[in-house]
Amino acid sequence: MIKKKLKSKIFRIAISLIITVVFVYFLINYINFNRFFAQLITIDYYFLIAAAFCLFVNYIFRALRLELILGVEKHKTKLFAISSIHYLFNRILPARLGEASLPILFKQHLKIDYKKGVSSLFFYRILDFLIMLFLLLISLLFVNIEHFNILIIVVFSTLGIFVFFLSWFLLVNIINFILKFISKIKKQLKIIEKLKIFLEKIKTYKKQKNGLFFSKIFLYTFINWIVIYFYYYFVILSFNVDFGYFQTVFAASFSNFAFIIPNAIGNIGTFEAGWGIGFYLLGMSKDISIPIGLFANLFATIITAVIAGVGYVFLKIKIK
Repeated sequence: MIKKKLKSKIFRIAISLIITVVFVYFLINYINFNRFFAQLITIDYYFLIAAAFCLFVNYIFRALRLELILGVEKHKTKLFAISSIHYLFNRILPARLGEASLPILFKQHLKIDYKKGVSSLFFYRILDFLIMLFLLLISLLFVNIEHFNILIIVVFSTLGIFVFFLSWFLLVNIINFILKFISKIKKQLKIIEKLKIFLEKIKTYKKQKNGLFFSKIFLYTFINWIVIYFYYYFVILSFNVDFGYFQTVFAASFSNFAFIIPNAIGNIGTFEAGWGIGFYLLGMSKDISIPIGLFANLFATIITAVIAGVGYVFLKIKIK
């Protein structure tokens, strides 16, 4: 079992290294750095300050979400520090190895059981995925994607939003239907047994929590992602590129959904690839979009490192 996990980690790290090398090669050969550095000279620093402030606010709402999910009180400052340190690890470590830092930090600084920490992280990520999907569907109502019929896009996004809400309200019924279907499978594999346990946990969790809890958790997650997309929006505006907020939400969603695959070292590669695809669909040249995406990624890492550094010092003082 340990050997399997080790092999899996080595494989993921190898994939991350390959992504990094390929993307660096792509940058060197296809990006006009002279033009990029010329753009940096004329950058609007007021928009960059606004972008940095958005990241700070983002970590406040991450802390509020964690406080609600974990069911702890009077730990907002600690959770703010923990969240920023976790995201720094997530940004700089390859193959999503940084994810493991969150349950460890919970155990070290809040005495929260490791299993509960892992479950909380999983629920946290499901929330992120759902709200990102919801905002992507909303953005489709406001964008004009090249080579796509606008009516089809509007119908698809409206239907998607309807299904999104319906699925949430009927979640317990959907889980019961899936469990009934699974129980009819004659050969019960280990993975199916684990899936059954997982679905039962989700069903129980939803029944235990009241409407106010889910209203708050979705509101915090929603605001959190609205603020993140404002970060991207302000970065784009700082480069004097005229682009709308909902266009930014649509295009940047591709880079955010890239968290599904193993990230490269420093998060470089997967983020910019998703970013480039999203903005290309809206007609922006890769010579403009990818350098801005690279800057947005690196600038976020620098700001996160500063916030995480302060958070680390705070946690150390608290320990003493």
